[in-house]
Amino acid sequence: MPIDGSASPIKLNGTVVGNGGVNDFQISENCGWIVYVADQDADWINELYSVPLDGSTPPIQLNSALPNGGSLGSFQISADSQYVIYLAEQDTVGLDELYSTPQWQCIGYQA
Repeated sequence: MPIDGSASPIKLNGTVVGNGGVNDFQISENCGWIVYVADQDADWINELYSVPLDGSTPPIQLNSALPNGGSLGSFQISADSQYVIYLAEQDTVGLDELYSTPQWQCIGYQA
């Protein structure tokens, strides 16, 4: 426990594979969620996840399955925190395309 008596830190990302880890993250503007990129399930395969700041539910994967050799690029949370927009070689290896996915945890959230 920290010296000031506050609660202990909460681990937000899921269990990572050997040599895996979190590579980038953003905090949503208005609904208390973190979106992060990690090679969490398979080493060297970065995928996009979302998890509440308080760790009350486990992370969920936001991107669709990547083809063998596909990769995830950059991402951005929309200003209203309803969507995550990302680049990925999700359909065709070697071709970055732009995708949008609902950050479904934020839908219906009242700031």
